[in-house]
Amino acid sequence: MDISTNANLRELAERVRANGSITEEEAMTMRRTIYMAGDIGRNQAQFLIDLNRDTSGNHPAWDDFYIQAMTDHFFWYREQDSPLRQEDAKLLNDLFGFGDGLQDPVQLRVLLSIMFHAKGAPELLRVFALKSIKYWIQRSDSPILSTAPRQIGTLSAGDVEAIRKVIYDGDGGGGVTMGRGEAEMLFELEDATAGRENHPDWRPLFFKALTMHLVFSGMDHDRIEAGDAAWLAEQIRADGSRDETERALLSHLKAEVERIHSTLDPVFAKFGL
Repeated sequence: MDISTNANLRELAERVRANGSITEEEAMTMRRTIYMAGDIGRNQAQFLIDLNRDTSGNHPAWDDFYIQAMTDHFFWYREQDSPLRQEDAKLLNDLFGFGDGLQDPVQLRVLLSIMFHAKGAPELLRVFALKSIKYWIQRSDSPILSTAPRQIGTLSAGDVEAIRKVIYDGDGGGGVTMGRGEAEMLFELEDATAGRENHPDWRPLFFKALTMHLVFSGMDHDRIEAGDAAWLAEQIRADGSRDETERALLSHLKAEVERIHSTLDPVFAKFGL
């Protein structure tokens, strides 16, 4: 379907832009019109991307339609449903203009939808997704995965679930291949929300994911070597405070890992472990 020749959609787009937002009825009209035409091609996708960029305060029906349509378009354009590759990251940037950061929570949900649908993505995209989650946690009360309200600066149940899915589903390996960039983003997320009433699921996700990263990063899965120990010590000292979530990580490591390099001894001592 050529959007430029569809008078009804052109008129609807003009009205939407004049009003500055999209109503439930307008969202449903666009859904019916575009999906009745078949596959969502580049022309239709660009039409929706432009409308999303030019409007704000839209009805949730628009958000749901836009996320579904962009996900459908990406996999139609890509012609396969396998884990994402490095070249797909470039395609995503070309299609949606992610750039250095997502300025729209709906665009973040698009990225997450595509990543979760593919069941695997390169570390570049996984780190970018975590950075974008951190950005919105610090600046917005808009929910990421759930519809429940959330507080700015605090990790909600939906936030934790989004982070969990990026780490455990996004790598296609159940979290075993989580990279150093993702591990450092977990510390950034903790530092950004330390002292807040984060959802109870955040702490176990944090220490279990990081334990898995440290254990599987070395040749010996029963040992944390000097390099990993030095990295961990640097991460924990970065904010200069004694963080209870970081303490839970150290306690978990002492319980689960047989041999830990002595570089971490002063860190354990600082936390009374």
